[in-house]
Formats: sequence, structure tokens, C-alpha cells
Amino acid sequence: MRETRELTYDDLVAGHEFPSVQYEITEDQVAKYVEAVEDRHPLYVDEDYARQSKYGHLIAPPTIAALVTTLRVVLGEVGIPPGTIHARQSFKFIRPVKAGDRLTITIRLADKYIERGKKLMVFESLVRNEMDEEVVLARITGIWPR
Repeated sequence: MRETRELTYDDLVAGHEFPSVQYEITEDQVAKYVEAVEDRHPLYVDEDYARQSKYGHLIAPPTIAALVTTLRVVLGEVGIPPGTIHARQSFKFIRPVKAGDRLTITIRLADKYIERGKKLMVFESLVRNEMDEEVVLARITGIWPR
């Protein structure tokens, strides 16, 4: 097991970029995600229907991006302190993702500030596919306990 260093509020400045992370979306993940969220849209499960669509193939539900944009996935070796609260998250879906896509996720600290005595950090996760096209931009705001 690899040792991680806990990230504190004072460790980072706005604009800091973390090393990129590679992630592949698998057919199994898509199937399990579709089942878990009970969204069986034909673009996700019906190959004939999807082949006739503007995409020409099955795509994954856009919200599968939540799997690859979480702080724990992207920050990897940096520990998030116990008591950190996931305050809000937003997504901008740019292009569809499909099983087999190899994604590169880059996260940066977009902002940090104190509001009503609480220490907040705003992270942006930019997800690109193997053709270097932007597919998702996620913003995650966390309340740091220290």
C-alpha cells in the first residue's frame, strides 16, 4: 500500500495543477452504471438504435463522468482529510463518452476562499479523450476541515 500525504487548505494556491490521470471507460462499467441509475436509454443499450443515431455507436450516460472526476480518483496519491465535505458539483458535457475511451483527467485548484468561517476549495476537472478532445468539465467544491 502506497503512503499518501494529507492535503491541507494551506498547502495549495489557486491555479495549482495536479498531474494528469489516465482512465479507461469499460463496457462493464457502462453496463453496471446504466443498471444502477436505471437509465436504459436506447443510445446506451440498443446497438441497432445507436448505430442509426448521429453518434453511430453506443454511448455512455453523460453522468458516468462522475466516476472519473471525483477528487479521490484524480488526486490519487494526495490524501483528502477526514471531515472534508463535498459541497457542490457541476458538469459541462461537451462530447459523449463510450466504452473503450481512454480518458485523460487534469485537475486544478480553480479557487479557494473562506466563506462564513468555512474553508472552501474549488477544483476543476477537465476530461479529454484519446483524440485530445474535451469531453467533460467538472467543478467540485469541497469544504476543508483544516
